[in-house]
Amino acid sequence: MNRIDLIASLCNNSEVICDIGCDHAQVIVKAIKNYGVKFGYACDISEGPLKQAAINICNHNLKD
Repeated sequence: MNRIDLIASLCNNSEVICDIGCDHAQVIVKAIKNYGVKFGYACDISEGPLKQAAINICNHNLKD
């Protein structure tokens, strides 16, 4: 299990998660798609990674 899967699995069946320093939102995407998380907040102080996070979230149809 890689670190993204491990972190996402720790959120199993959570209502809401928040990923501070989300980078590309991989943990949130994996947690919602594979581990029953219902909603996630992706936060980062860097504009580039935050834009990439928004793209990844949209690409997985998770924007809502």
